[in-house]
Amino acid sequence: MEKENIINALVKCAIICRKSGFNCLKEDNIDPLKSCIEINVLTAETCERIVEIMIVSNTVKLNKLIKQCERQLLLCMSECSKHDNEHCLISVEACKECAIACQNFIQNQTL
Repeated sequence: MEKENIINALVKCAIICRKSGFNCLKEDNIDPLKSCIEINVLTAETCERIVEIMIVSNTVKLNKLIKQCERQLLLCMSECSKHDNEHCLISVEACKECAIACQNFIQNQTL
């Protein structure tokens, strides 16, 4: 069940982060959002790649990848929280939920 939960959280986060990056591009002044755009896209890519690996792998050795993903999520949360755009705030929440799912997955793998 934890694997299903983390996959769902990763997919949701990938969609929201990619959408947030594209919404940043629609803002009147994108210069202060360039880093946010890049980090959102990288976070979406990271989440998508982890899902692809999890779908084809049943190994417990996923923990290192999940921890790296969690670091990317925290980076995205930090960057997006600097902006008051609604899409950035939604991205922060999605990353937070996904980071929690990552932590839960890792904890259950080490039990």
